[in-house]
Amino acid sequence: MAGWEDRESVEKAPRIYYIFRLWALFLFVYSMYPWFTLGVPSYIVNTLSAVFFLFIISNKRIVNISPKVKSYLPFALLVCLWLNRYSWASIILGFVTWFCICVLFFLREEFKRDLIRFITKWFSIIVLLSLIAFLLVRAGFPLPYSVLNVDSLYGYGDLNNYYLFISTVRSGGLRFQGLFLEPGHFTMGLAPLLFLNRYDFRDKYVVILLLAQFFTFSLAGYIALVVGILLNISKNSSKHIFIGLIVAVAVIYAFVYSLQYFYDVDIIDVLIYERLEENMMYSGFNRAGESFNALYNKFLQSPDILWGMGIFNSIEGEGSSGFKVFFYVQGIIGILCCIYLYLIPTFLARRPQKKDSLKLFVFLIMMLYQNSYPFWWCMLIVLICGMSYLSTDKKTFHQVNLK
Repeated sequence: MAGWEDRESVEKAPRIYYIFRLWALFLFVYSMYPWFTLGVPSYIVNTLSAVFFLFIISNKRIVNISPKVKSYLPFALLVCLWLNRYSWASIILGFVTWFCICVLFFLREEFKRDLIRFITKWFSIIVLLSLIAFLLVRAGFPLPYSVLNVDSLYGYGDLNNYYLFISTVRSGGLRFQGLFLEPGHFTMGLAPLLFLNRYDFRDKYVVILLLAQFFTFSLAGYIALVVGILLNISKNSSKHIFIGLIVAVAVIYAFVYSLQYFYDVDIIDVLIYERLEENMMYSGFNRAGESFNALYNKFLQSPDILWGMGIFNSIEGEGSSGFKVFFYVQGIIGILCCIYLYLIPTFLARRPQKKDSLKLFVFLIMMLYQNSYPFWWCMLIVLICGMSYLSTDKKTFHQVNLK
């Protein structure tokens, strides 16, 4: 049984694996821009990543350098270099990212599963502490905070930093965004983990992540939740998903009603409907404005559509993270490169796993449409290690690993 074998292998793993596992959790969180890493030079994180991953690839008890996996990685290097071709510094970053991707692909299956489970557990614990603090503040408890100004670096204006969570001043602090710059960033970590865990409401860690997703009031998060559940639906899971959804909706309804009653704020209208008013776009009202659309329309008529413009300076107040911006920067070649990179796990999957692998691919590509950051570690770790986790018999795995 995979669960028992996984626990045995992990318990016998060298100590460096436990350090590597902690670093992978840090990378997962770091990629979503938590407040405590803002301003930290990326070259420091990349250098440390290269060191930790180098130690891992040299240990044959943890990795298995498969010839089949190796055959896909040379072109993956070209992909990483092409998508990071702006400067010598970004090219070096692309190479380091490729090396770390290789190490993740070479991990033995039991360590890939353990890595996802470890991240799910400890990320949910971090989220729970953050959510408790958020609800206390919303209930009127005066927790200490400071004002964090990140406008010069990231263009988000002032943030109220309660240390266990931050809130955006311009949204009135009604949306839960955890430790991260915005709810959309937070969703990039929440939604993939919920998908991998098949929205299993019997799992306490999944329940925590699901509650957090509801409190973000993120349109992208809600759409990802619905699509993910539809992709994961089966005869065995439908009953538990249905019951869990009813309970979750009841909790959120009670929270929203209390906000409207005590604070006289129509939260659904402010945070959901108003964001759908302009063009009824899935991407939300702030992903692209008139100025960028003018540039984009010219770009579509130019030869640059093949290889992209290579760089884009964000236009104030218009957002810069959606599919349009990625297409403008990278062009058709960049899109194809991204698709190839995200299809590698499907190419490597055995025939019985192909269906789940394609579902994971579709889900992650959908996530990238909203926030087009294919090299965020919260996406890459899920992409590379997720298939091993999805293919495990969950009943056996949870009986062993949830104790």
